[in-house]
Amino acid sequence: MTTDLQRPATVQWAANCLWVSAASALVATILEAATFVQVPGAPAGMSAVVGFITALFLAVMAATIGQGRNWARWVFGVVYIVGTVGSIVTITAADFVALPLVLRANMILQFSLQTAAFVLMLTGASRPWFRTR
Repeated sequence: MTTDLQRPATVQWAANCLWVSAASALVATILEAATFVQVPGAPAGMSAVVGFITALFLAVMAATIGQGRNWARWVFGVVYIVGTVGSIVTITAADFVALPLVLRANMILQFSLQTAAFVLMLTGASRPWFRTR
């Protein structure tokens, strides 16, 4: 069911957070692929493949969430929760300290942007708007 309700600002902000997150993931991936920064112990090329897939996923989520697709909100939510558990394990492990500064900063930025998007999609006028789409 589609209605003429205007998209809430919280949804626009959530989509914007995800677009910035996608761009940040892409920049970090390009830096890794160009060997400006390297993940210690990562197989050659593997982190670049994962990075490009991550950037693509975030871009698709930003576009579909911005359009009000409720399924995208739920898919992002599940991936966000699973990814957060993995990030917490990585951040608290000694492996985090071994990462280059730019990758540590990118990880913190990604976590912050995606957390903001997740919260914005579940609060205020966002929830009822997604339900009507």
